[in-house]
This record gives sequence, C-alpha cells and structure tokens, in this order.
Amino acid sequence: MSRGDKSSAGDTLCYQFQLNNFNLNITESTIRALNNFVIKSGFNDIELRDVAKVMGGLSRDGLLTKVAYDRGIERLLVSSDISEVDKVGCSMTLSSIFYTFDRTDSDVVDVIDLVCGLAVICEGSKSTKLAFAFDLMDEDKDGVLSKRGLWRYFRAFLCVLLTVSGASLDMSSGDLASVCDDCAVWTSANLLQSLPNNGSTRGCSFENLADWYTKGGYRVATWLELLDLSKWLPLRDLGDSLSDPPARPTLSSQASDSWTGNGVANDSDNVPENPFVEDDGTEIFRSDLPNGHSLTLMESDSNFVLQISQLTGFYNLTPQVLLQRLQEYCVYDGVISISGYNNFVSSSAPKDLNDDELARVSFALSSIYYSYDDDGQNQALLISLASGLAVLCKGSKSSKLSACFHLFDSNGDGLLSTDELALFLGSFLRMLLACSFSTASSREYGKTSEIVNNTCQLLAHNISNGALIDFQTFGDWYNDGGFRIIPWIELIDLSKWVKISAVSASNVAEASANDRKRTSLPMHRRMHSNIIHSPERPEEDEEDDATFTLMLYRRNAQHVVSISAATVREVSALSTRLRALEPERIVHAIVSSCGKDGLLSRKDFDRLIQRIHPERRKQYYADVEARVSRGGVPSSPLTDKNRDAFGSLFNAFDRTGKGVVDAIEVAIGLAVLCSGSKSAKLATAFDLIDEDTDGLLSRRGLWRFFRSFLCALLTLSGAAQELSPDELIRVADGTALFACDSVLTSPTTSKKDGQVAANFDDIADWYTSAGYRIAPWLELLDMSKWNQLVSN
Repeated sequence: MSRGDKSSAGDTLCYQFQLNNFNLNITESTIRALNNFVIKSGFNDIELRDVAKVMGGLSRDGLLTKVAYDRGIERLLVSSDISEVDKVGCSMTLSSIFYTFDRTDSDVVDVIDLVCGLAVICEGSKSTKLAFAFDLMDEDKDGVLSKRGLWRYFRAFLCVLLTVSGASLDMSSGDLASVCDDCAVWTSANLLQSLPNNGSTRGCSFENLADWYTKGGYRVATWLELLDLSKWLPLRDLGDSLSDPPARPTLSSQASDSWTGNGVANDSDNVPENPFVEDDGTEIFRSDLPNGHSLTLMESDSNFVLQISQLTGFYNLTPQVLLQRLQEYCVYDGVISISGYNNFVSSSAPKDLNDDELARVSFALSSIYYSYDDDGQNQALLISLASGLAVLCKGSKSSKLSACFHLFDSNGDGLLSTDELALFLGSFLRMLLACSFSTASSREYGKTSEIVNNTCQLLAHNISNGALIDFQTFGDWYNDGGFRIIPWIELIDLSKWVKISAVSASNVAEASANDRKRTSLPMHRRMHSNIIHSPERPEEDEEDDATFTLMLYRRNAQHVVSISAATVREVSALSTRLRALEPERIVHAIVSSCGKDGLLSRKDFDRLIQRIHPERRKQYYADVEARVSRGGVPSSPLTDKNRDAFGSLFNAFDRTGKGVVDAIEVAIGLAVLCSGSKSAKLATAFDLIDEDTDGLLSRRGLWRFFRSFLCALLTLSGAAQELSPDELIRVADGTALFACDSVLTSPTTSKKDGQVAANFDDIADWYTSAGYRIAPWLELLDMSKWNQLVSN
C-alpha cells in the first residue's frame, strides 16, 4: 500500500491497496464524498444487525428484489432533514451498491451477500463487522466457512468498497465482477493455505481467520482495514453537500519549507510560536540538558497544556486506552502516519468544540506530532508518540512509567537494552520539549530530535552501564539520586503541571526529593517480574490508587492492566462464598446446568449464582416486596449488568450477544474465584477442556484453556470497564493465542507423533522455564495472591 501521491486528475491519492492484479485508489475526493454520504444518509449510525433484520424480513427464499431493497432503505433511513440534492446523491449510491450484486440484471440479489457488503458503510469496528458477517455467511451454523463461503464473504465487502470508492465508474459490470471475484478467490486461497490440508478437512473458522490476519494476512488483505470507517473518514458533517468539491479534513501539517496550521504561516526553519498566547508569564521550571540546552517552561506553557488535556478529553483516559485508540489508526506496523494521526484526533475531539478550541487543539497536537517525526516523512513511532501523549492522560507518574516501560520491551523478557531505554526516556523528553511552546520557536526543525537523542543516550548509558535492565533497576537508580539528574520526569504526572505554577523551579527538585523520602517508584514483586507492585500511596490530588500492573503479552503488542486496591477488595468480597468451594464443585454445577449443546443461558447462570450466594436471593425478594408495596413491578434477579459483577463475568463470555455462553469456558472462568492453588485450577481446567480424555490439548483447546482464564481476569481486574466488548475479545484472544503458541513451540514441549498438542506436564514445564514471563497473569488464579499484593 502506498499513499500521498497525486492521481492523474490532480486529486491527491491518499491510499492505494493492491487487490491481486488491481489497484484500489482512495483519493481526497473519495474520502470527502463517502464521508458526506454516510453522514447525510445516517448509515454511520446504523448497526449491521439492524440492516440484516430489515433486509432479511423483506427477502424471500434468500433473495431480495430491488423494490423490497428500496423499501428496506426507507425503513432504515428515517432522517427527515436531508436536502433533496443529498437525497438524490444517497439514492444513486445505494442503488449502485444493489446493482453491483445483481449480476444477472434481474433486479434480484442474494440477501446475505448484500447485507454483508453493506457492512462497509455501517457503524462499527472492523472486528464487529467481520464477526457478524461471518455468522451470516455460516448458514448451517457449524462455525466454519467452506472455500466457496470464504469467497462470497470477501467478495461481498469488495463489491461495496469498489462501488463507494468510485472505482466501479471506470469499469463495465463484467470487469467489476471479475475484479471482485479474482481478489476474493486470491484472498481466500491465501487464507486456506495457512490451514491444515488447506482447510479441506473442516473449513475455516472465525478464529482461523483472525489468526491468519494477525500472522500476515493483513499484508494480503490490507483493504479489510477500510471496514472501520473511523480509520479513514472524519465521520462528521463537513458542512457541504455531496456535490461540493473535495477538501481533505486534516489537522495542522508540515511542509518541507513552511508550517501550515490554522492559518498561521511561518517562513523560517524554526518551530512556530504559539499564536494563542500573548504573555508567557514567569518561568516556572528549568532543567539543564547536555551541550548547553535546557527544558524551560513558562506559566503560559502550563496553562496551555492543561487546557489541551481538557479540550481533547485525554485527561479522562488512561495511557493504555489512549494507546489502544491510537493503534486503530496505525496502518504500518509500529508507525503512525500524519494521516492516521489526523483521523485519530478528529475522532477523539469532542463534537462541541468551537472553532477557536479546535484551532488550539490542532496547533498543540500538530506541534507534538512533529517532535516525533525525525526525518520529516510524516511518520512517527507509535509507542514513542503514545508514551508522550500519556502526559496528557490521567494517572500518576508511577503508573505511566510502569505502563510505558514495557512498551519498549521488544522481546517481552522484562528487560530493556541501552537503546530501548534511551527511546523510552526520549519519548517523554520529546513531549515535554514540544510542550515548552514559549521557547520552542527558538529551535530549528529537527533540533528537538538532536537534543533528545544526545541527552537520552547519555542517560541510558549512565543508568545501564551497557547491561540489560528491568524496571526494578530503573526504579532503584531513580530513587537513589536519578531524580536529581532528570527532574523533568516528574512532569509526566499532569497534576505536577498545576503544582509548578505555584512554586519556583528551584523548589521543584527539592519538593521531589522530599516526596522520595516517603515514596518510591513501582517495584517488581518477587512473585513474578511482570506483576509490578507499587507501595507508593497516591497523593490526595491523584485519582488512581493502582496497586499493581499486569502485563498481557500478545504477538507484536502488549496490553497493560492496572489493578487498584479498591478492585482487589471488590474481588475479595465477590469471592467470599466461592472461596468455600473447590473448583471441581463449581465446574460440576455449571456443566450439569447446561443443555446438550454445551451452552448455558443467562437465566440458568443467574439461578446457579443465587444458589451459591443465598443473600442475593434475599436481596431479590426484599426488592420484590418493596416494589410491590409501592405498586411497582419487581425486577428480575441479577439483571443489572452494570452493577452485578457476576453478570459482567457472564457477558465477557457471551461473544455473540445472544445471552448464551460456552458452559465449559464460563465454568473455568468462575473457578478463578474458588479456593485452591493456581496448579489445582489449571489441572481442573485442563481436564475440562480435554473432552476426549486423551491427556492432550490441541492448539484450539489450549487457546480456549488460556482464554477462559483471561476473560475472567480481565473482567475481575476492571479492564472490561475500559474496553469495548470487541476490544475485550481481541485482548483475550490475542493474549491466549500468544501463550498457546509459546507452549507449543517451547523446547520443553515433547513431540506428539506429528500432532500439534500439549499435555499438562508440557504446560507446567513451559511455565517454569519461560512461561512465567509470557503469562504472569496466571499467578492471579490463586486468590490469595491478590490479597498478598495489597497487604505487601
């Protein structure tokens, strides 16, 4: 995929995707036209399941006529304020989509193909659309698609993408069908080649699809990223009709010879001055850097940074959530382009900002971005930029350092090389230099990079002496005097920007030193190197009370879960009754309550929880009595998903949203709250997953084994409140798959006559030798470990 060229018509080419032998070009005018279409029509607010329900209800024998399709569109698009001009434009686009699927010119199309294709213009993430469309295509509901099913699946998306991109305008209907077919067949073949026997034995499951895409399919079918409209469309009303000329919506952008942003031009080679500040005020912080440089902050800088944090809403985000959102706009591995960054900021900015506020946000975030663009190529390293932007997020210095340290751990061993440590420190220093708006204009473009690289390379060598270091070692260095060398690290806590406005620069280091007598950076617990305990008590103005940070490792990614002392107390209270039960008892109770299909309904789950927690039944009947006495209708027990932790646990396993879960998986998850050691729970879960009792788990079985524990731990830790259902599934699936493959490829795992499988001893040997670094979260299967982390 390439970007940033000019098309033959002079229209800027933003993206180019290789569809086998055809190039799909996405230009500025395409982005503008499609954005206006989905906004004017309202499709960006319509869920795919609603489209399926309406169109499916109007179909006959799986076929949908053009008349019925038009009627369905009228039911879906109830907007009454669309202009006549826009109504005509929307109608033409929607008709073009229908006729792309009408290959026989009979005004009849396959309703499943059409609905799957319409996913492209509906609301929702890529993962949501792919999963829902997969279920639609799986007409026999066996969980897999045949070769032909996969071909239809991919072709449906391609038909709509080629139509709404305008590519179909230059092709005959035959050529359009040929391009869609060829690319769908090519993509399907590549996917099937990754499966045993080319998928001929069983077909392709959705898990196979996800695994293929993660391991390299994203290079073959990069165009699938276009299913998430938020990644490439502004998704806001640009104020123009569909027929208006294109104008690409972006933040400030940097040209090679000038700065362009909010109408503020700068013909010099220096970083532009902040046009929104008239009086810089007094100097409130200064830290000397090597070679005569310094980091200097004025009152105006502090006020502006705090204002930007509020205007963007970043002050309400944790660094982990910001990173996840930023990753969604990262097309290249580990790199985010200015285009992706523009779309990230456009989607993140609150809708109610006025023009002046938008201009301030644009200027500030552009200035920050270009401090990470070393080569002027409109590209920035994702983890560095995300770590820098963490300054604008909520959280203490300790929690931010802990979360970001592990982003730079490229091989997941908990250790940073000297270069990685320099990159880690430089990510924060770049941000702080970018935020020194009052003095930034005295620096030439590229000077920030030079200052940061020189400073942080010296620092990294001073700290590590050329050796690999973990977070414990970094914390020891900082607490033993490093805070005097890099006092600016205190400023990654946003609350410190408020404080330094009231004290002189000379008092900051002294205040920091006094703080250090009472507190320290988060230290590693001996339990495991990647469960990081923090004895530091938060100051009164700090909102979080993070007790420890849990690292979840996925392939090419990490997810950081911060667990607070309050959360630990809630989990402890939740497990009060279950701690009296052995894992085998709860497993037996759940499995015996499910149907013959192995599924457990929400109603049966609630009934089971009431038996375990009798007080919940008492609460229910008290509620009934109170409501009846008031003439109200009693609520059903355990139906408040937001307040009921057990309900949240059930929801974490309800991947389809249909109110049913895999009984085995939810039993394993609930067993986390029971009595017993980590080993006992692992053994119980292994036997439960090993349904053919051969003592082995296949790759899929091992994946379910790990994923069941992860779904429960993510819910209990509170991470489920910060993640969407799709994100929760993605984190659980990816982390489980990474652990699964680590077991199967471990040198300690014995060979099984050509089988890709592991026995329980293989898992135990893997964990002892290396797995404890890859899956430290397994320690939390022992409930006593939660309480130890708080008490220690």
